[in-house]
Amino acid sequence: MSEIHKFIFDGLPVRGAVVRLTDAWVEILRRRASNSTHGAYPQPVQNLLGEMTAAAVLMQSNIKFNGSLVLQVFGDGPVKLAVVEVQSDFALRATATVNG
Repeated sequence: MSEIHKFIFDGLPVRGAVVRLTDAWVEILRRRASNSTHGAYPQPVQNLLGEMTAAAVLMQSNIKFNGSLVLQVFGDGPVKLAVVEVQSDFALRATATVNG
């Protein structure tokens, strides 16, 4: 199960959160790997999308509204577009457009 844990340090001006993407992340990678046209993402793309997904989940956990948070990255390198969407119920999706 994917999970997020918020924490604070008593007496210090420090707070944070730890996100662990398991089931949802495995399902995203499984669906891409089963795509007969494109196949699995290369490892660097998996790393990028994983980091973006974790960041988007952390941002969504601190936003008080009923909507989706979308994080997009455009580039002129091997990854032209990477998109992560996290809904207010923490349902998520992620995709990337890769050259080659």
